[in-house]
Amino acid sequence: MKNSLNLRTITEEEKTKEICLAALLEDFKAFSLVPRKLITPEFVIELVQKSSTKAISYLPKEYRTNSFYFQLVELYPDIIWAIPRKNLTAKIGKMAIQKMGYEKTADAVKEKPVLLSRLHASLYDHDACLYFVKSRYFKNHCGKRNSGFNTDEDCEKGRLYLNDEFTETFSLPDIMRWEDVCHVIVSLDGSLIKYAPLDVITAKICREAIDHSKFCIDIPDSFKTKEMILYAFSKNPEYIISMPEEYVNEGIARAAVEHSGFLLRYVPERLRTKDICMIAAKSGNDGLLKNVPPNVLDADICLTWLKHVKRVVHPLKQIPESLWNHDICLAAVKRDGDELGRIPAEYIDGAMCLAAVRETAAAAKDIPDKIFTKEMAELVVSDSGVWFEYIPKRLLTEEMCICAIRWGDHYSRTALRFVPEEIKTQKMCDLAVKRSPWSLQDVPEKYVTYEMLLEVAQTAPGRLEDNFPNRFRTPETIQKLIDEAPDAEEYIRKLI
Repeated sequence: MKNSLNLRTITEEEKTKEICLAALLEDFKAFSLVPRKLITPEFVIELVQKSSTKAISYLPKEYRTNSFYFQLVELYPDIIWAIPRKNLTAKIGKMAIQKMGYEKTADAVKEKPVLLSRLHASLYDHDACLYFVKSRYFKNHCGKRNSGFNTDEDCEKGRLYLNDEFTETFSLPDIMRWEDVCHVIVSLDGSLIKYAPLDVITAKICREAIDHSKFCIDIPDSFKTKEMILYAFSKNPEYIISMPEEYVNEGIARAAVEHSGFLLRYVPERLRTKDICMIAAKSGNDGLLKNVPPNVLDADICLTWLKHVKRVVHPLKQIPESLWNHDICLAAVKRDGDELGRIPAEYIDGAMCLAAVRETAAAAKDIPDKIFTKEMAELVVSDSGVWFEYIPKRLLTEEMCICAIRWGDHYSRTALRFVPEEIKTQKMCDLAVKRSPWSLQDVPEKYVTYEMLLEVAQTAPGRLEDNFPNRFRTPETIQKLIDEAPDAEEYIRKLI
């Protein structure tokens, strides 16, 4: 910054080319202090060659013109990589190509494909564009992660970027003006067909685009013949979405739902037979049943769907209650154990409760006491201690209680609070207080130990007031506790 500061302290006459150049090499922002008479194309290029092309982005505003950029390119053609896109005129592009030693645009693009991104669209000719789309550069980027459109406007206008920084952009409508060029591009990414001028698109190009697109594409209406639509469907059944209803027959409907049950909604209702709907149900798509006609929907379809759908919240809400039976309810709780709470009592049995609690320990709250088994209880405590309170007292063992207590954390009470007093043991209480000092309040007085009080004094002394038996309120015990937990002295003395 030294030379930059010097430009502020010396007179205009003292600002020589050498001094100004040195200042700029330290800080491009010093351009604002450089006498305008020194800022010539030659001066700027000398600076660029000694630093980087980034320097021209700091030029004073009056120098950011097409004519000045043209003079820079004339002296140093590689400067074209730093010129703002809005200033890349055809004249500048031609000069860069000429100064780089090429006779034609095609020659330059053949050797440097990415150069096309720096040229005005009027310089795009057939050979240059064909060289470009056949280049390794384009093939390695087109359709890959680091290519695409930066904004909605870019997508609308077909300004394709081929690098992560979104700096190298190519005008697809200008590149795709020739049939062979268009063919190469859609063979790499069929979705780009929408940027091709209509007069160069052929049936062959449409088929090529269909073959090389991961998703359904919109081909021009003039090519949407029955043959083309059926060809598209043969490559991707999702084309049924835009297929005219009169083209859809049972075979097409079957192929569509075998590909994805989601497509049932696009099958004409006249073809949504039980057979077709059963195939769709096996896909397990959430929300599928609403697309089955009411006169076709039955318990078989619902059960098939339940057996194939992945975890879904409240699956029974998607099934008419009139179709509920034991098998459907059992399949429902296997997908969402919380559904146990909405099932009629006559359908609930041990198998259903066991399936529900296997899916979620929360189902414990809805299991009738007489059906609750030891196996169910063990599943509840192995999942967390949250639903421990719903386990019937008759099933509780010390091992089970300890398992639930272990789930406790420092900032909340443990499952000890739900253990009946007559079942609590010293082992449970010791573990509970180690897991959380808040559990001290749940320890029967006979199980409170000095070690327990010390643990609480050292971790959360404010909780000592929850349970501090009189037998520990002796001067000797109090002093010992203060000596071993000095930070808790204030809280301990309040208990005397």
